[in-house]
Amino acid sequence: LMSGWKCILSVLSAESGQQEASIVQLAFELAKAIATEYFRYIAEHGFFQDCVRMLIAYGNSTLIPAVALQATSLLGECAQHLI
Repeated sequence: LMSGWKCILSVLSAESGQQEASIVQLAFELAKAIATEYFRYIAEHGFFQDCVRMLIAYGNSTLIPAVALQATSLLGECAQHLI
């Protein structure tokens, strides 16, 4: 799975721009689970920036404000790992 993180994170980033709210919501739920449950693996194998880009994409989403707020919160948690 290590080689697949970049693809997974890229696909989830792209889904943040969908016009169908249900798709964005489902994709974000998966993105959130990955960012929280697998963050250590992602960071250890050099995909931290890809994870951050994915969360930024959801943070910029205007379709579902709650998703944008949650993504922003997750970005804050990622920042804590840098300290």
